[in-house]
Amino acid sequence: MPQPALPGQLTLFAMRRDWSVLTGVDRRRQDLPELTPAARALVVDFDWLMRLQEWHPHTRHLYWRTLMILVSWLGADAPLLESDIYDLERSDPNVAARRLCRFLADRGLLVPDPRRHQDRDQVRVEAAIAMYLVLLHERRGEDKTVWLSPRIGRERYDLSDETRRKGLNELAQHQLVSVRRRPVHQGLFQDHVRSRNVYELKPEDLERRHAGEEPDWF
Repeated sequence: MPQPALPGQLTLFAMRRDWSVLTGVDRRRQDLPELTPAARALVVDFDWLMRLQEWHPHTRHLYWRTLMILVSWLGADAPLLESDIYDLERSDPNVAARRLCRFLADRGLLVPDPRRHQDRDQVRVEAAIAMYLVLLHERRGEDKTVWLSPRIGRERYDLSDETRRKGLNELAQHQLVSVRRRPVHQGLFQDHVRSRNVYELKPEDLERRHAGEEPDWF
């Protein structure tokens, strides 16, 4: 769980935070730490801006709650990470990120997340390479099809569902994997068998060297 910030406290080192543990907190129920002076001033400034621009009350509450959670735990003496804000949004349906990031960026209080601003081609290339390496590892040196569930991708390889989806699509588009359906056990052998997509890797296709055949990202 994040630790409350002290006045003037700056970031010692960056690490990914798990905001899901704070899902459901409510500032009116005193579930959050007290605001530092800088954090309180930032919340007042944001609330004034939302009222000035006549945001819808529900939208205003979502963004107000988002900023309250962030600055209660992290303070406002150092810029906030864009990745933190979007991670919080993903973990809690009652918060919002986009307009808050714009507000913070205008005040020099946002550290951009490079992954959100990458070139789209670069994103799909990196996803494809990540999935290729994962499938290669899952083959365990054998020539076999691989079933890779979203849960295994997250727990074993720290893959987001988006990276898994984009990577597999890109590999299939370049014919580096083939996809077919077959019955797969969902866990232990007594569990139900269901039809799932399995993937057959084609590493020999990486040896193609004829003009126009090689994938443009290798």
